[in-house]
Amino acid sequence: MSVRQLRVVVETGNYEQAVRFYRDVLGLREELAVDGDGGARVTVLAAGRATLELVNPAQRQMIDQLEVGRQVSPRIRLAFEVQNAATTTQRLADAGAIQVAPPTRTPWNSINARLNAPAELHITVFEDGDEPVVRQAEGRTASPGISARNREKPMSALQAIADRVEIEALRGEFTDAVVMRDYDRCASLFTPDGALRMPNVPAELAGREEIRAWGERVPELADFLLQNTHPGVIRLDGDTASGRAYMQEIGRLRDGRSELNYAIYHDRYQRTAEGWKFTERVYEVRYQDHSPLTGSVPRGLPDQAASPGQ
Repeated sequence: MSVRQLRVVVETGNYEQAVRFYRDVLGLREELAVDGDGGARVTVLAAGRATLELVNPAQRQMIDQLEVGRQVSPRIRLAFEVQNAATTTQRLADAGAIQVAPPTRTPWNSINARLNAPAELHITVFEDGDEPVVRQAEGRTASPGISARNREKPMSALQAIADRVEIEALRGEFTDAVVMRDYDRCASLFTPDGALRMPNVPAELAGREEIRAWGERVPELADFLLQNTHPGVIRLDGDTASGRAYMQEIGRLRDGRSELNYAIYHDRYQRTAEGWKFTERVYEVRYQDHSPLTGSVPRGLPDQAASPGQ
């Protein structure tokens, strides 16, 4: 017994809009259109080769992080391979789709974009990379039956994915350590000779001891401090990497001054035996507001220095 066709059935309240979008804009070929009794209508559109990609939650989260930078996917997402992802994304957005993430080159060399489309579908449009090996779901590569040179590609892609996930976790760990006032942990995220530079302060901290010592002074200077860091670019280069993270920081100093900063962390990273570490973080403020904060710090909260989960 073999399956001859995969057909996805989607109910939509705005039937005509959905047909126009997927048939006329995306370019799916109409195979059948039937109007039935009681206003029933159906259109069947051909979408090329059909595959069913099954993933676990960790895989879904990893792909979302790489392609979008945050978790956005519902349980079911449709992916369409197209000739030009950038052109198609623009055409779909002009036709009413909402772009969730722009065309982005992935570690497996495909170009993927995300949109919220008619019929309440979250979709990917993807374009194969310049060096296809054996195509599998959404441009990823598979190894059976290919040359020894190409057999290395899937492992390289998986390593790049793992590196990006670990670096993103490193940046998140830094924010958590700063907010929780865990300065030993904050310093441990740097290489022994790593540097933290904050020209706006100004402060030039070289090595873990200087970073730890500076952190220990923060409670004397700040009544409270809160950072929100957002994912940015990561560029891998073997055992080193560079990147940027975008952040918002709000705080009130002991002398009564308030600060609201929108800033960029310019980073350099190094792979070590203990995992990825910062070799340098440079804090660049792009917007600063000293207007008095009107809120207050709730009293009776647990100690900020408590570890996560306590």
